[in-house]
Amino acid sequence: SGELDDSRLQARLLGPFRFALVGSPDYFRRRGEPQRPEDLQAHACLRYRFPYNGQLQPWALRVPAGSPPQPNAFLSCNSIEALAAAASDGLGIAWLPDFAVRRELADGRLRPVLEDFAAEPGKFSAVWPASRHLPPKQRVFIDFLAEHLLPTR
Repeated sequence: SGELDDSRLQARLLGPFRFALVGSPDYFRRRGEPQRPEDLQAHACLRYRFPYNGQLQPWALRVPAGSPPQPNAFLSCNSIEALAAAASDGLGIAWLPDFAVRRELADGRLRPVLEDFAAEPGKFSAVWPASRHLPPKQRVFIDFLAEHLLPTR
């Protein structure tokens, strides 16, 4: 995801995505919905921890002045699937890519909050070593990803 800096690679843009703050309707019934990014300090925040350096992923929210608040982690893990499950189970609010929680949002298990403060969309690409000819199996796989991973909204 993000900008591709290595020109020795070939890439195909699969589509844009956004991060969203999400929680379960049950969680919001019990704890209330945050109205501003600063309100997140009073919530159980479920944070992604990068496995390669142990740091928490920043929550890139747009705020009027200064840098966005980085809430304490009630729970942290290095799996977006585990964070989505924890949020669906009502444990707190998670910052997740929209494509990872598409089903949960569609069926109402998760609900977005603070949508007006979401950062700019990112880009998701398939990347592979440069070569003259792309093997047919690889081309079919990349075409499949382009069609199904981030379908047009």
